[in-house]
Amino acid sequence: MNGDNGQWHLDLKKTVDFDAKIADKAAALDADKFDAYFFGALKSALECTDETHRTGFHIWQHELTWKERNSPRAGYLFFGTPNERSTAAPPRDFYLYFLQPNQPPAFKNEKKSDEVFFRLKQRDDEFDRALRDYAAASELGNGGCLHRQREEDLCR
Repeated sequence: MNGDNGQWHLDLKKTVDFDAKIADKAAALDADKFDAYFFGALKSALECTDETHRTGFHIWQHELTWKERNSPRAGYLFFGTPNERSTAAPPRDFYLYFLQPNQPPAFKNEKKSDEVFFRLKQRDDEFDRALRDYAAASELGNGGCLHRQREEDLCR
């Protein structure tokens, strides 16, 4: 895409090997970048808003329905570990943690009854390749920052 005018260019003669460019960019990215793009894809899949509960943290207020009682339950979604739980105030009914696939920070699972952890249990080459290609293509396509957000947010 031409950044000056927003127009797309189709390379019908394949004079530029975009697959090679993506592969080269992927080789230069570190695990933290892949984790940031994983969270970006997860944010989209979970339909999280751009506005987080606390600025600078990957925390969103979230509500679930308790079906047996047809009652709402308020909680939080975290992209990361419970190390940041103290930043989620006021206290809620539940805390859902989505752990980064590559380099999750160390944390102690205190096995609290209101916490649920989601982590990738089985990774395969297809998943790793898709994440690698997505991250590299996104870096090349948007100037090196996930969804054009500030550097200190998701693009660390």
